[in-house]
Amino acid sequence: MGTRKATVEVVPGPALPRPTEPPPRPARHSPRGNHHARNGTALAPELLGRRRDMAAFSVEPLLEGEKIVEVIDRKLDDRLRVVEREALDRLSQLEQQLKQALTDARWEERVQEKEQEVRSRVDRLTEELRGTLSSQPVPDKKRRLRFFDGVASLVRKGARVNWWTSLRQVLREIRMIGRSEEVDEFGMDPVFEELVMPVLDFFYHRWWRIESNGVKNIPSEGRGLLVSNHSGTLPFDGAMTKLAVRKEHPAKREVRFLVEDFVFYFPFLSSAIMRFGGVRACQENAQRLLDHDQLVAVYPEGVKGLGKYYKHRYQLARFGRGGFITLCMRSRSPVVPVAVVGAEETAPIIAKSTFLAKLFRVPYFPITVTFPWLGLLGLVPLPTKWTIDFGEPLDVTDRGRASLSDDLFINRQSERVRSAIHNMMIYRLQRRKSIFFG
Repeated sequence: MGTRKATVEVVPGPALPRPTEPPPRPARHSPRGNHHARNGTALAPELLGRRRDMAAFSVEPLLEGEKIVEVIDRKLDDRLRVVEREALDRLSQLEQQLKQALTDARWEERVQEKEQEVRSRVDRLTEELRGTLSSQPVPDKKRRLRFFDGVASLVRKGARVNWWTSLRQVLREIRMIGRSEEVDEFGMDPVFEELVMPVLDFFYHRWWRIESNGVKNIPSEGRGLLVSNHSGTLPFDGAMTKLAVRKEHPAKREVRFLVEDFVFYFPFLSSAIMRFGGVRACQENAQRLLDHDQLVAVYPEGVKGLGKYYKHRYQLARFGRGGFITLCMRSRSPVVPVAVVGAEETAPIIAKSTFLAKLFRVPYFPITVTFPWLGLLGLVPLPTKWTIDFGEPLDVTDRGRASLSDDLFINRQSERVRSAIHNMMIYRLQRRKSIFFG
């Protein structure tokens, strides 16, 4: 039995990749020189191309930066030229202003000389007129000389040529003529009182020839409430009552009279009344005056009394709700009834215009026998004969503060005062023979 040899057939498989050598590392830049150059080796061509690209990339930004710097330099040069031109223009303007100032200074010297001449003339005229007034027996000489001194000061200040500053000073002087720099809390101005006193004295002594009776019934000191009838279209009776107490009372006391709200709608009239001593009518103002122990004149009839028709003269209107009684009870003040006869005929009201009253925002617009037929001349009151009677004080506080909420008691006291005023008016009217001659 023979033996067989085994044969092995070799089948070729897939070819394996040949191992490749690792790529050479890029040469490092050394400040001491090229590493390959020291070792005597050369760089690969692709590495040389890469270095040339890097060199081109680093040079281009530098060229652009130089262009930007050139542009900035040109703009700065242009701006410096503009600034230099503006500076030169400004210097030329300042030079012109300096020349003008020097010219004005010389002109101001001439103006001051002229102003001094005008002042000297005014001073000489002032002394001459003062001497003339002093040599004549004129009443209220001191007050008139003071007023003339204010006018002379105004003329001297008006002689200045610095017109803007002088105009403001002149306007201030005009506003301050007849005014005091200090007034009381209600606006009373003693300098204004002295200024208008000659006019009021004329109405008191010459025009209405007022007679006052019973002034001694007013307390010589302490608080007090004068309750009076109201008439005359405009509140002349308050001013005349104030003058009567000041002139006839032994203590020469001052009276502050309350004025209705509608009077304050008239710009000039309201200011004049307040500066003369009038006070806006309200409980708070009256209470403050009484707390300072002053005499206060109130008119419970209010607007109804001022706006009465002539056919209703000397007919007392309703005394409100008795607010003056409450005021007396709170302040423990005596009540002095006052009756004014003669004021009803100063401006007899024959009609009223509702349209004009709404237009001027007043409670009534009177049409009298003289107004508006005679124009502004119709506002002048008629020269009737006046009589002011002051009754004996009435005590309405006998029940104290406990009766403040007692409406019946307050109404009774109000009617009591109203009856006293009515009886004094009837007494005076029965003895009067003429409206104009008494």
